[in-house]
Amino acid sequence: MTHPVPRDPRQLAVTPEELNQSIEEILAEPAEDLSAQAEQLNQAHELLRAALQEN
Repeated sequence: MTHPVPRDPRQLAVTPEELNQSIEEILAEPAEDLSAQAEQLNQAHELLRAALQEN
């Protein structure tokens, strides 16, 4: 029986390059209006917040 091994807290859950790529993909999508732009920014912000929270 194997036991779960905790992850190394020094290891990043997401690399800065992966985070940057994800944010660029979100912001590269065309936005129809200000509401769509605000939603894009909220999505990008949520990704950044989650990455900072994990690391």
